[in-house]
Amino acid sequence: QVDLVQLWPVDGSYDFLHLPIDMSTRKRRGFAVVNCISRAAAFEFFQRWYKMPLQAALSRKCMNICLMRSQGIRATLQRYRRDGAHLLPNVNLRPLVWIHGSKVDFAEAYSYYLPDRL
Repeated sequence: QVDLVQLWPVDGSYDFLHLPIDMSTRKRRGFAVVNCISRAAAFEFFQRWYKMPLQAALSRKCMNICLMRSQGIRATLQRYRRDGAHLLPNVNLRPLVWIHGSKVDFAEAYSYYLPDRL
């Protein structure tokens, strides 16, 4: 995920990034989840990265971009809380979340965006 943050600098256009892993193989599942903060930001991301190869250090595959069933930071946080990804023992494998451009841990983001769900 650190490599992707370097490739996609945190500029306020997205507030959630996660590279899911397969728990049985301990390998990346081959996709990233990015929550863009607006349709305009998502469209710009799509125009920039769709079918573009990632840097050689990350992968030789070209990016395919699709919409998630759940949209928005609140729905994404709820989904990831249910899945337990925020509880992974290795903190480097947990989702990355930002509030107004500042990186925060999952629990802080959840309480900020969903205070009534605690």
